[in-house]
Amino acid sequence: MIDNSEATRQLSIGELDSLILKACRGAGYSWGLSQEAGRAAAWLALRGLSAAGAFVTLLQQIDTTLISHTPEVLAQPSGIRLSRAGNGLCPVMTGAMLSDFGWSGEKVVAEQVYSPLILIPFLAASAKGANAGLAVRGDGVQLVIGNDGELTSGSAGFDESQRTVEITAMNYVSESEEIKFSRRAPVSPAELQILESFAHLTYVPASDQSRSGAGAGLTDND
Repeated sequence: MIDNSEATRQLSIGELDSLILKACRGAGYSWGLSQEAGRAAAWLALRGLSAAGAFVTLLQQIDTTLISHTPEVLAQPSGIRLSRAGNGLCPVMTGAMLSDFGWSGEKVVAEQVYSPLILIPFLAASAKGANAGLAVRGDGVQLVIGNDGELTSGSAGFDESQRTVEITAMNYVSESEEIKFSRRAPVSPAELQILESFAHLTYVPASDQSRSGAGAGLTDND
């Protein structure tokens, strides 16, 4: 007999979005960045990519001093280099920074990005906004994002824990084709436990004051 308590959960895309938002908020991200993270997770899950696993890897490696994982920008003749001395980069903060800048066509090298798979939704938005294809390379693996903001090659290898990622513009016009989106996001029991443990950090502990306000009180509104 299968122990259903250990079965992989099939969350809706919205449920995964909410769970990742709360987990990131519990890990110390701002509400704005937590919302960005939830949307990125939804984007990945819709395309059948391992969003839950990528965020578990990220949150287990990054520390609560998030500023130490924020990219520092160094302009170079060959393009832009993003790095943080002595630390890996957070893909959410790195992706949000790249999205805010807008794609200028320059090559970008982001050094030692945790869970680089999480960068893809942000780069997809940049590619679509600039109507340009992007080649994304990292330590021997490569994927291509078309000008419509969709993956045109696989993402195998980008779910590793840490990679230096190089992003360059390329002439790639996506052909029109129907995209088959996933309707559910599989999350293993171990992944769910870790994400929920971070999400629980957002809950306010009960106090005498909050308990005194619980229930209907003395006023009967019926």
